Amino acid sequence: MAVMKAGTNKMPSLLFGTGGIPLTTEKRSTLNGIQRIRELGLGCMEIEFVQQVQMGEATARQVAEIASQADIKLSAHAPYYINLNSRELDKIKASQTRLLHTARIASLCGAVSVVFHAAFYMGDSPAVVYSTVKNYLKEVLDQLEKEKIRILMEDYRKNEWYRNSALVWNMFALELWHEQFFCDT
Repeated sequence: MAVMKAGTNKMPSLLFGTGGIPLTTEKRSTLNGIQRIRELGLGCMEIEFVQQVQMGEATARQVAEIASQADIKLSAHAPYYINLNSRELDKIKASQTRLLHTARIASLCGAVSVVFHAAFYMGDSPAVVYSTVKNYLKEVLDQLEKEKIRILMEDYRKNEWYRNSALVWNMFALELWHEQFFCDT
């Protein structure tokens, strides 16, 4: 994971870190992982909630404090069980709930972004998938906008979600549209 870090009068610099707790962390926890990232001379870490979000609000606040003290930037990876193109509305709603829950806890952790895989093609054309995902994702983004929480997209290579470059640019445009409403950059 690399994150751009902007300073007031400095050139932005790249930060390097790990996806998840470094393997060399003796007592594996997010808190210890952040400290290990600092010991390794790295600058960021992705918190992996890839199965489910098991972190509570109190721990998330501790994570934010430790990361801030160590000057470590955080991102989070949402659970893999997200499909905003499902044929079943209850699965779409559950996917939206997973995204919202991940984003809320990640925000309490001080994470700068949430990474997730949006959908499977499910036999649909790229245009249909884009339209479906865009509508359901907009509902999530609207809620997060109210809460001042940001979500970024990640490529879903395994199931060809982003092999179509038009989809990438359309989703990027949606993200830019979303940023203009609540990012102070």
